[in-house]
Amino acid sequence: MLDVAVLVTVALTAGEPRQDPPVFKSGVELVMVDAQVVDRKGAPVPGLTARQFQVTIDGKRRTVVSAELIDANTGLPAGAAPTDTSGTAGAKALAAMPNVYILAVDQGSFRAVNAPSAVHAARELLKRAAPNDYVGMIGFPAPGIVVQPTRDRAPLETTLVKLIGFSGVKQMRQYQYSLSDAIDVASRDADTLARVVQRNCAPGDRACGVAVEMELTETVSLLEAQAARSLAGLRDVVDSVKDIPGRKILVVLSAGIPTGDHSGGRLFMRGDATAVGKEAANAGILLYTLHLNTAFLDAFSPDAPSVRQTPMRDASVYAKALDIFNGTAGGTLMEVNASADSAMDRVMRETAAYYLLGLEVEEGDRDGRTHRIQVKVDSRGASVRSRASFVIPKR
Repeated sequence: MLDVAVLVTVALTAGEPRQDPPVFKSGVELVMVDAQVVDRKGAPVPGLTARQFQVTIDGKRRTVVSAELIDANTGLPAGAAPTDTSGTAGAKALAAMPNVYILAVDQGSFRAVNAPSAVHAARELLKRAAPNDYVGMIGFPAPGIVVQPTRDRAPLETTLVKLIGFSGVKQMRQYQYSLSDAIDVASRDADTLARVVQRNCAPGDRACGVAVEMELTETVSLLEAQAARSLAGLRDVVDSVKDIPGRKILVVLSAGIPTGDHSGGRLFMRGDATAVGKEAANAGILLYTLHLNTAFLDAFSPDAPSVRQTPMRDASVYAKALDIFNGTAGGTLMEVNASADSAMDRVMRETAAYYLLGLEVEEGDRDGRTHRIQVKVDSRGASVRSRASFVIPKR
């Protein structure tokens, strides 16, 4: 069975504002769309034709006139020599557009002890990037670090060591309870509060019970603040990346954005994550989100609370908002429980080549508004992931 992933972005053009899609004359006006197609191992799938692609805009079929596999390292048709001038007008327009990788590291999601895992993941991407690739780095939330996209790896290596973790959530607590306990109590679960008080306090010690509830509430408040900072930081990252010219590949590294699982309760950040995901979907980026899961390491670390742990649920609490953000944006989510080496290998394999599609659009598509777009490939056993929306500016 062939697993196929497709992620769509509108290509850039020369001679017009860099963020606008190019229009080429070939009897009809075409919008050039680049579609990434990979197999289950992440390798680009060669040999596909225009007839094998189906594209819909707002649910309505659009004709795919041409499909050409482009080597991302050169911007030329796959297998073409650097001096080869063959290929479509769209391929020639993209020939000077290398991959632009932006590493976005959510420093606020990590405790200081876990920050080395983020540094290692970032360093692995630098090792794998081709010399022609541009790489930039953003550490968020503010105050963070920023390295503009560059082919010079020296400033990136120098900046990596400045990545730190400053999550405000306490691991060593006065009382014994799990993260799940705190979320349940914040959602007015009286039974959970009674169990935590019984675990920590002598019978009839009301002062102790009040102190326990206050610490549980403080923990949830810290989680809410952390989640709000991370989502605001992600929004700033998306906003700063959307106008960068070239084929933009955003790689988000995060230990998770906490969100509760009680609808309407405190720490329920799903609406916020959806909103940021919609902004990312409209930013013309190819998104990879790596969840560097530290829940199991934290649960069994020396300073973990000595109570029955709930690492599976705690991991879900930290993963859910990332999942919602990534899914809304049409990105690829990868769970990393140990080393990020294999995840970075896959990112680089998947982004090594893409298909440039010449697409006929209708006049109503050219209104400068957001439209839903879906790309499918006619290939047995194929599965498709695509950016949820795009914009074609007005004439």
